[in-house]
Amino acid sequence: MMNNPISLEQAMSELRSKYIEAKASTKKIIDSLFCEIKEYGQSFIGEQGELLVSYYENKYKVPAFTRPKEKKLEQRAGLVIKLYLMMQGEEYAKHINFYNIYSIPWWEEVLTEFKVWLKSKNCSDVSVDTRIKHVRAFLRHVESTGKNSMESLGMKDFSSFIAEMDLKGFRYSSRSSIISSLRVFVESPICIERLNVAPMILLKGIRNPKHDVLPSVFSPEEVSKLLSAVDRGTARGKLQYAVMLLASIYGIRNVDIANLKLDDIKWSENRISFIQHKTLKAVSLPLMDEVRYALLDYISSCRPECEYTNVFITARAPHTPYKTFSNIVNEALESAGIDAKGRHHGLHSLRHSLATLLHSKETPINQIADILGHSTSQSTMTYIWSDIERLRKVAGEVPLC
Repeated sequence: MMNNPISLEQAMSELRSKYIEAKASTKKIIDSLFCEIKEYGQSFIGEQGELLVSYYENKYKVPAFTRPKEKKLEQRAGLVIKLYLMMQGEEYAKHINFYNIYSIPWWEEVLTEFKVWLKSKNCSDVSVDTRIKHVRAFLRHVESTGKNSMESLGMKDFSSFIAEMDLKGFRYSSRSSIISSLRVFVESPICIERLNVAPMILLKGIRNPKHDVLPSVFSPEEVSKLLSAVDRGTARGKLQYAVMLLASIYGIRNVDIANLKLDDIKWSENRISFIQHKTLKAVSLPLMDEVRYALLDYISSCRPECEYTNVFITARAPHTPYKTFSNIVNEALESAGIDAKGRHHGLHSLRHSLATLLHSKETPINQIADILGHSTSQSTMTYIWSDIERLRKVAGEVPLC
């Protein structure tokens, strides 16, 4: 029996109610899964049902909704399928099959070829997944207009897709990233061999507007005040202080701090060495005394004993690695009494602040790129654009690839 389609939130609520008498461990799996899906949805472009398809394929590395390669993932994968079917208006099913649930549209073959080509260019997995996500959203938009082939693509398809992003209020950084993915796509052999027009004509006139808000940075005095406001006499404070030092002194990304392993800290060599998640670039940094003592303080007195080798582990059981430190800076801002109105103030803002500080001290852009672990200097430029007059003077000297 089919019912009316429902939203993702409604499907989650109804599915959770079906497991109200389940074991605590099962409820914990459901809550964890729902949190992951919601977090994934924050950067997803498209309809909610498509979100589950994209999440499934990125999470389990198989076409939606086929059986995951690992047996231990089947329970969670099955829950995603149940959510999807309930959103489509189907009755809750206690048991599901992993086959013939989602028909493959015409553009999936295009995406498969594009993915193979990206990997042949040695793009990182993160970059490949991002490009595929953006192009999938675009091709779904094209399909929604009634088109069913690459050969039928025209300028209006791209401009209407960008206009749709603008209506949805996409941030500058998201819009820029999507346009970048589309440029890579139309210049790839996959498009060149199929299109009836010169690829770049399709994106003619599509530009990103100039920034209209300042980037989220804090002055050196504010960063110092933030660090001083942390109560290092508590377990939470020791964690906050160590994490904020890694972000403010080295500019390490949230994901890399979360992924940092105990073995990555080379105590005898006074270095921190790891592979960046985003770029797959090897990074080796000097272990400064202040950072050394903060890490030792946290690891020796606060870090819970567990099976994981990550440096930062949640204090509450079950003790698992942190995935994000979104509240770290917010708590410090409140304690320090700093007004951050109009500025993003997550952990990434400390990375922006470091780039701005280095630039103000006339550090060469390529050196800033090395410090931040950027694969190109072009990426670094987005961090320091606020010093407009200086950027205009050096723009001609900055290598863009």
